[in-house]
Amino acid sequence: MNDQFGKKKKRPEELKQDTESELGDLIWTLCCFANPRTIELDALPIPHQEETDPMLLMVRLSKASGDFADTVYIMHKEPTFEWRPVAEEQLAGIIAVIYKFAEILDFDVREAFVKAHEKVKQRDRDRYTEKK
Repeated sequence: MNDQFGKKKKRPEELKQDTESELGDLIWTLCCFANPRTIELDALPIPHQEETDPMLLMVRLSKASGDFADTVYIMHKEPTFEWRPVAEEQLAGIIAVIYKFAEILDFDVREAFVKAHEKVKQRDRDRYTEKK
């Protein structure tokens, strides 16, 4: 996303992805975190996101993702940490930014998720099967 909205441009050998695909990958990753912990992403109270500037949305997404990564680190480091309410609030914040990007760029978040899921299924189809 930084190559589209920011100052950093991709190196020639980097695969170019569109923003919808990148955000679909992020939603997929959030689901992979949430599902085994019985966090229902659809049930989270998603805060309204007023911001419409893509660069500022990227800043918010980066900060929210970093805060969430800190929470995940702490929950593994300190088993008594009451992580669920903090993680759910942070996940809701990340999702709010993704929804706003989807609104601005006119794409369907669920469709982006399905595409990301299909990409993972395709990639992993033979990954764990025995080679003969």
